[in-house]
Amino acid sequence: MKKLLVLVLILVMLTAVFAGCAKETYEIAMVTDKGDIDDKSFNQTTWEAVEAYGLDNDKTFKYYKPIEATDAEYLATVELAIKAGAKVVVTPGWMFGPAIFAAQDEYPDIHFIIIDTAPHSADYSEFRTEDNVYSVVYKEEQVGFFAGYAAVKEGYTKLGYLGGQAVPAVIKYGWGFIVGAEYAAKEMGLDSVEIKYHYTGDFTATPKNQTTAATMFADGTEVIFAAGGSVGESAMAAAEAAGGKVIGVDVDQSGMSDTVITSAMKFLVLAVEVGLDGHYAGNFPGGENAVYDITNDGVGMEIENARFNVFTAADYAAIVAEMQDESTGIAASIPVPPADSTGEPDAVETTIVTIEVVK
Repeated sequence: MKKLLVLVLILVMLTAVFAGCAKETYEIAMVTDKGDIDDKSFNQTTWEAVEAYGLDNDKTFKYYKPIEATDAEYLATVELAIKAGAKVVVTPGWMFGPAIFAAQDEYPDIHFIIIDTAPHSADYSEFRTEDNVYSVVYKEEQVGFFAGYAAVKEGYTKLGYLGGQAVPAVIKYGWGFIVGAEYAAKEMGLDSVEIKYHYTGDFTATPKNQTTAATMFADGTEVIFAAGGSVGESAMAAAEAAGGKVIGVDVDQSGMSDTVITSAMKFLVLAVEVGLDGHYAGNFPGGENAVYDITNDGVGMEIENARFNVFTAADYAAIVAEMQDESTGIAASIPVPPADSTGEPDAVETTIVTIEVVK
């Protein structure tokens, strides 16, 4: 009897050991770009959307961070998530294009949600979105337009644009910003608006980027539209020291600094929810390059937490209505770079764009 009891205890202990060694799996995975999960931008907002979805729908979820920012490492991290049980992988950011381009073929039974770009080869020579990929891109030029328009309507005529690398999304934000500022200037009968335009060459908060922003403010710039991820933190620090203002980007950044008067936003949560809902409902929107813009509530400017003194919610609603009305031609008037345009990824000298208003 004692031998039997000992045997039972051994079996119980072994079962507990094996259970403890069992590999935990997660069905929803998010892979961050080179930034951190608490970046108050793409990674954090996307992760919070994944986390909320998982908790609300009783699904397991986990995020993975690549060791380095290379196509090979992004793909390796995606593979790590799949080996850990992921059935759907969410990747936020334009840098995932080549990794998902490869992964969609290697893992045809896995669903991928790629935000801010479409799957493409490393040299941009081929774009292809398979049925297991839901790709979401945004019309940044539209929300950039709102940022420029609101800044001038608020009374600013000396503007700054501090972009990260000159990739399509950042270029579109900037071009829209210029067109929006010009549109408002014409409405107000102004003679000119000046914009100091600069690419930092990175998406990080650095002393160098803060110095660039500080120099803009010292030269008379009143508000900087910071469209470069954590570059915005550098602009905010400079604004706090100089008494300047900042327009945030991608998500509502009003909580980061009192200098932020509004933010040009992409509604990332919507993309995550549409993709995950489709995955679990059995109607995954794969093979689609969805375009999120002002007509489908995919982009917009923060107005509830805005710190405007002149520009109002009614003003914003009015310009949104104009943008949505094709007869005004506003949307068509904003230049858009080709999808394979990467511009100049290195830092460039500040360019002064003077908008001479034709009355």
